[in-house]
Amino acid sequence: MSIFLRAFQCTLSVKYDEEILVPGQSSWYTKLFVQGYGVLRLNPSARVVFEQTNWLTLECYSKVIMDPSSMIIMESGSKFCNRGGTINGGKISINGIIRTPCNAPNPCTDNYMKDSSLIILEEDSELEIPDSTTYIFEGNETALICKDSSTIKFGKGSKLIFKDGARISANNTKFMSYDSTEAWDGIYITGDSYDTLKNCTFENAENGVNIGSSGLRPGILTTTLITNCTFNNRTNTKFSNQVYVYGNNPTLISGCNTESDLSEGFSNAVLLEYCGAGYVVITDNNFDNISCGIAAIQSSPYIARNVITGPASNGAGISLDNSNGTIEYNKIYNFENSIYCLYSSPYLLKNTFSDADEINLHLSSYSAPILKPVTSGTITRWLGGNNLFTGTPNGSAFNFSGDCAPLMDSGYNVISVSEAYYISAEISGDFNATLNNWYDDPPDPDLFETSGGRIVYEPYFDGTSLPTTDYYELNSLGFGMYDSVYVKDLTETSTVDSYFMQAYMKEMEADYSSAIIKYKYVVSDFKTTSYAPVAIARIFACLEKANSSTGAFQQIQGYYSGINSDTGNTTTVRELAEDFMIKSKVKQGMIEEAISDYNAIYQANTGNSTGVHALLNKACLEHMLTFGDNMSGSTSGYSEHKAKLLSLLLGKEIKNNHISINNTIPGNFKLYQNYPNPFNPVTSIKYDIPKDNFVNVRIYDLLGREVFSSGEFKKAGSYEVKFDGTNFASGMYFYSLESGSFRETKKMVLIK
Repeated sequence: MSIFLRAFQCTLSVKYDEEILVPGQSSWYTKLFVQGYGVLRLNPSARVVFEQTNWLTLECYSKVIMDPSSMIIMESGSKFCNRGGTINGGKISINGIIRTPCNAPNPCTDNYMKDSSLIILEEDSELEIPDSTTYIFEGNETALICKDSSTIKFGKGSKLIFKDGARISANNTKFMSYDSTEAWDGIYITGDSYDTLKNCTFENAENGVNIGSSGLRPGILTTTLITNCTFNNRTNTKFSNQVYVYGNNPTLISGCNTESDLSEGFSNAVLLEYCGAGYVVITDNNFDNISCGIAAIQSSPYIARNVITGPASNGAGISLDNSNGTIEYNKIYNFENSIYCLYSSPYLLKNTFSDADEINLHLSSYSAPILKPVTSGTITRWLGGNNLFTGTPNGSAFNFSGDCAPLMDSGYNVISVSEAYYISAEISGDFNATLNNWYDDPPDPDLFETSGGRIVYEPYFDGTSLPTTDYYELNSLGFGMYDSVYVKDLTETSTVDSYFMQAYMKEMEADYSSAIIKYKYVVSDFKTTSYAPVAIARIFACLEKANSSTGAFQQIQGYYSGINSDTGNTTTVRELAEDFMIKSKVKQGMIEEAISDYNAIYQANTGNSTGVHALLNKACLEHMLTFGDNMSGSTSGYSEHKAKLLSLLLGKEIKNNHISINNTIPGNFKLYQNYPNPFNPVTSIKYDIPKDNFVNVRIYDLLGREVFSSGEFKKAGSYEVKFDGTNFASGMYFYSLESGSFRETKKMVLIK
């Protein structure tokens, strides 16, 4: 039987602390009100149908309790107002345009759907959600199902939260604000469920789609598909992100695009935070009107075939902090840095990095990306290489500090920049960059700006005659997707390449324990090669892909500790090992200890990129410690957290999603007197630069011998370099600042 509420009938009001049972026989009412603490209970198979202009109103703390077989049907023209009630079980089917007469002030704006309740938005139907209202879906069987051509209109600041396994399934649905000048908050998804958002439009969502789990619990996974969706910003205010993912969440973001009338409609397209290796796939998207394209912190995504376009002279197309993974076939245009890496060693294959304002590939703090094919025995596999760097950057195509070790020899990369350096780098000894193309024929040696060594670039690649390949292999990415790796049979062998590739093949075969053994062999027996830093990162990636236990991460923490303390390893390997040692603590739930570790790193590295890395991770872990994977409360903490991360990534201050450059940019170059002076044994050297430029700080003894050098591309601002004279003799030293045509030298005295 059904209850039909038709016009011109009476009103039923369920009063305070009263329970009314709908047994299944027919009754007619114009309006059904469930007041505070009142309960409306539907028996099995009972149906309540609201037609025409009839109302269903749930007041704060009221309840509707339904058997799984019972249903409430809202027909077109009816009105549904949930002012803080809870719906337990059953189904609510919305069929047509449903209005929400909830304009009166309401002290209870959280609305709960629990205990396997289903909200079904039928085809061509529309639901309104008032200002500052939160719909919270809770429980493994609870869901919002939005069918083809349905619409949800949100009031200012409203949002949807899915937690504890509740899910959302939407196809060709429009999520939008009902006032085109205002923004709604966004969609927040946590817990163990399978969520799908296909062919949807998200218009004026300030925080977009947010997906998360703590990441502290190995074995706890969620899966979300976001495919062929559009993110619009029709307001005059910059929004935070389109998609934000944190923790171990298998997530596919594919075929999506951005629309905005603003040149920077979004601070970020995709922001990843502590996402394990093999969990996130970002493919075939068109991200535009953004300050920063894809930013990954302690994550290893697969990023392929995306077109990422930003405003000139701002942000980074891809920004990585201790993030590895594979980045291939992407086209990145119009950022300050096309790609920026801290502590990161990704595979870079056949990407186009174009029209960077300053640097196409900017490496800092122990980064070792692979920009070359790798040989094992007689087989060469194209894991990296043949990237195109083009445009007229003010700085250079490549910039890397002395602690970085990019693998680009025999890489067949094309460096086609004009009016710029090919490479600006601080190196030690010879750096092998053979078989790459350098725009000029022959390459101009003056366009290799280096300190401490030289670039070996001959023989060089002609830019067109790539080696042929014989076949390709398919590596599974999950989600029914595969990565094609092109292969060539050769007759020559390369020992370290061969061992690294053996480890890589075991990793691709999902034989993670064997892969780890082989990667460890690369680290121990080829300590000084550029493969050792990459192998350090791949070991941790294998543990993440295997969804390893906390015990496994405890063991690997000990391994990394031993690598860090072994002075026979390079500084790059030791520093990376230290970072993965801290990350291993995170996997064991030792968050406070990890925060303390990163704080110590920051205190020792204020004013440099390692300090920025430490601050980024400290911020991530502090947020993780406070919020975990709980999105049922205020989500404002997430907005503030994302803004803080982006401010560090962009080197700017962000407030309320508006970016403003800090107004303390110096007006002139200046080198300050070191402090303390005299010193024993550590002193600080501060300097100002009024514009973005490559900067060298050098220290010489009385005989003019260089005893210290720090060279790096810096944004306009004030900086500080620490000099430790522990291993130097007492006496007078000279220190200089060199940037472009500016040079200044001062004296300082070391007294022991």
